[in-house]
Amino acid sequence: MGTLFWEYYTLAEKATFASLEEFVSSIELKENARRGVRGMAESVLQLASRLIGARDDWQDTILSLVKEEILPPPLIGELMDVMRISVDPWRIDDIIFYSMLVRTMETLEQVYLLLTGKSEGQPTSIKSFNK
Repeated sequence: MGTLFWEYYTLAEKATFASLEEFVSSIELKENARRGVRGMAESVLQLASRLIGARDDWQDTILSLVKEEILPPPLIGELMDVMRISVDPWRIDDIIFYSMLVRTMETLEQVYLLLTGKSEGQPTSIKSFNK
C-alpha cells in the first residue's frame, strides 16, 4: 500500500509544476491530479482502517483516529477540510482544486506518515507531533 500512496502522490504532484493556466487548459493534468488526490485519500483511509478497524464513513474514521490518540486534535480540522475535497475531487471547480492542491497533498502526506509510523510500531503519536 505504501508504494501505491507514493504513486498517487507523484501523479498529483505533476500538476503542482504547472501554472494555473496550464492546469485549467489540460484535461490530462486535471484528471491525473484528481485521481492522484483521490488515491492518496483512499490509501490513508485504508491504512487507518487497518489500525482501528473499518468505520461507516471517512468522518467516523477520522474521529476514531483522534479518539484513539493516533492523530493529534490540531490536525483534525485540516484533515476534514482536505477529505471533503479528496473524496470526490471531480465536483470541485478547477481553480479551487488547483489552489488547494499543495495543501491537500501536504496534509494527506502528513497523516499518511503518522499512520505509517503507528502501523510499524514506531513511537509516532500526539506527543511526537507536538514537539
